[in-house]
Amino acid sequence: MRYDRWLAARLADAYQSGAPTVREMQQRAVVTLGEQPTWLASLTRRMWRRFQQGWEGASAYALSEAILADRGFQQGLAVSARPVQVRHIFLPPPRALPPDSLASQYGLPALRCAGDLMHWLRLTPEDLDWLTQARGAPRKAASALGHYTYRWLDKPRGGARLLEAPKVWLKGIQRRIYQEILAPLPLHEAVHGFRAQRSSLTHARVHVGQALLLKFDLKDFFPSVGYPQVYRVLRRLGYGHEVTRLLSRLCTQVTPNEILRSPAARHLERGEELFRRAHLPQGAPTSPALANLVAAHLDRRLSALADSMGRRYSRYADDFVLSGALMSPGAIERLQALVGAIALEEGFVLNTRKSAVIGQGARQQVGGVVVNAKANISRKDYDELKAVLHNCLRFGPDGQNRQGHGDWAAHLRGKIAYVAGINPQKGRKLLALYQRIIWPQESA
Repeated sequence: MRYDRWLAARLADAYQSGAPTVREMQQRAVVTLGEQPTWLASLTRRMWRRFQQGWEGASAYALSEAILADRGFQQGLAVSARPVQVRHIFLPPPRALPPDSLASQYGLPALRCAGDLMHWLRLTPEDLDWLTQARGAPRKAASALGHYTYRWLDKPRGGARLLEAPKVWLKGIQRRIYQEILAPLPLHEAVHGFRAQRSSLTHARVHVGQALLLKFDLKDFFPSVGYPQVYRVLRRLGYGHEVTRLLSRLCTQVTPNEILRSPAARHLERGEELFRRAHLPQGAPTSPALANLVAAHLDRRLSALADSMGRRYSRYADDFVLSGALMSPGAIERLQALVGAIALEEGFVLNTRKSAVIGQGARQQVGGVVVNAKANISRKDYDELKAVLHNCLRFGPDGQNRQGHGDWAAHLRGKIAYVAGINPQKGRKLLALYQRIIWPQESA
């Protein structure tokens, strides 16, 4: 943070830490600086006149920005014979959360000020500053000083995505923010991803037996959500500016330049600029919930659009589907264009290469689940898993683990459980094959 901005913020704290009279505001400002420079009294009067009608409701941010923009303040710093220093910091008084705020309604932590946040997260001021300021500062290298690790993942259809995973300390903090602040909040009914009691299967079941499926995909879903959108979501909970600012910084990330110089960066769907600003990192515990909350208005608009046309709408992360009766080619194009415009207005961009229009005459799949007549596993996926289990039985399981899964047995059990959740009969057949496999530790 620039020093003049920090100085303006400390003067704002002093002005707001007592009675809003010119005399007492000036006294607190003098205590803050440990001296009385010639420009300070006139600055105090100007700030009092500017905010006197709404002093109680004025935010510390608005006041500090007004001080920073004040010409007399900037000129006073410029002509000062020696640097103006802060000798005393007034902590802004905590303000109780409004009883009608979302934080109060849903029993979220009552974080009235930065001190409450530090106490709740068990952090010292130095810890909080390190996690919120330094995490985006060393842009030149993803060194041990950073709070994230980076890995490029290959996409099934080609290209790559960037996984930005927080290190242990920050991950624990983000997990607590998720569990105690984000998880209790309600989501739109159409949301099926990253939500309790919902899954890709519930997403698919919405569209069973429909004559026409229109499938859409959002480019770079998580990094499309920037710091301002996260701030607005958290601010609506009823938290003050400082708490909201710190929470938003704990949940967003600026990707270091050296990571974006990787050859894999050319595969980023919306380019590097999203990653050069503070954004939701794919890999943080808080990112899925925040992305869903930010996309709530998108969900409301698309759900209303679907309702107005007698259609169904659901979303799983960056994939969403509208389904219903048959439409003419021209009507489909107009609907696709309208959906793209709505997404753009909400801060997202469609990946038109992944858009699809599928009628009943073709295999309709939503989230890998066939939905033509009923929710079912695709024959291709079932046959592939069955073949792997047969080969494990004939040749031994280790030689079939071609992708190097850490726990190959658990991986296969998970895939069988997924099939059983969609088609119990096929799941039982696969489980019977699995139970005949002799694993190395069993034969030792």
